[in-house]
Amino acid sequence: MILGRLLPALALPALLMGQADRPRATITVKVLTTFGETIEGALVSMSSVGARAQFKKTGGEVRFEGLPFDRYVIEAKAPGFVTQRETIGVYQEQALYRMGLPLGITEASSPTEISGRVIGPVSPTNLWIRLVAVYEGGLIQCQIDQSSRYRFVSPDPGRYLLLLFDGGHLLGSKEVNFVGGKLSLDFDVGRK
Repeated sequence: MILGRLLPALALPALLMGQADRPRATITVKVLTTFGETIEGALVSMSSVGARAQFKKTGGEVRFEGLPFDRYVIEAKAPGFVTQRETIGVYQEQALYRMGLPLGITEASSPTEISGRVIGPVSPTNLWIRLVAVYEGGLIQCQIDQSSRYRFVSPDPGRYLLLLFDGGHLLGSKEVNFVGGKLSLDFDVGRK
């Protein structure tokens, strides 16, 4: 009976002592435009999902030290840009995380577009294409139509990777620097 009361009393200090020994991380967050240029004066906050702790700093490159390993929601905002939020796992002692903010364009005169066709000895039946933002967490994907064409409507200006797939197999990739407007970009799978 005494041992039953003593074990919980001994476990609490051991548990608290274990908190001090838990691994800690240093995370550097760079806030960038979607073209990779630093945005000075950005407000960056990190909120842990598990421990409910929140940290805030201001700058184009901020450093959070002594973070317990956990999942965090990072939020970055700056005047003239769209606020971005991403959830990351912090399970290494040091990491650099780049977070891209698209321009806060309120109204475009005409929709932006990236479109093109797939050229080469492939059937469009299982083809699909993905546009992945380099500095932001967004992506868009679409099927290739029967005439081997694709079309992304209203992507934000920025740096992207264009990935072409046949079912689950990657056929190729292209870097895209999209400044807005309409961009026609063919994907030749016969050429390396």
